[in-house]
Amino acid sequence: MSLKARTIIFAAISMVLVLTVVLVGCVAPAPAPEEAEEKEPIVIGAVFNQTGWMAAYDGPPRLAAFLAVDVLNDRGGIMGRPVELIELEGHTDPATVGNAARQLIEQGADIIIAPCDFDIGAPASQAAQEAGLVGTSLCASSPLYGSEVLAGAPMSAWVWTAPWPPAPPNGPITSRAGGRPPS
Repeated sequence: MSLKARTIIFAAISMVLVLTVVLVGCVAPAPAPEEAEEKEPIVIGAVFNQTGWMAAYDGPPRLAAFLAVDVLNDRGGIMGRPVELIELEGHTDPATVGNAARQLIEQGADIIIAPCDFDIGAPASQAAQEAGLVGTSLCASSPLYGSEVLAGAPMSAWVWTAPWPPAPPNGPITSRAGGRPPS
């Protein structure tokens, strides 16, 4: 197996694990059957590019998001509320991505997941912030994904200034070999 293939597989598995750990940490225990009541779902709207050059980047996070939603719902949802993931195709086009995010918001999305690249995904995050929602990306790492660039919305500023728990006593968890996937 080539290094590129191993890197892609490692990245996909890492994304699934990170997303699952983060989302599972938000899970409340499932109510007892006699207490169970139908609660309104938490709707996650996602714009994933399944066509064009971005399909290679958005594919693994897309699968991870669906897996995480399944895990969350199997464990009782988030604070007893089921999680629903609705998606629209972005076609690797910023205008289409922005319009798709607006459609997801109209369909009741509580949070918007933008594509992995800032240039393509920014319109989705901007639409979310204009609607007062959180806009995030599962894999974008550009410093441009910040409040100053995305219309100065307070939520993205809060993410960077919120008090986070300290790192584990033995330091942060990192991969071996300088960030390369283990062989």
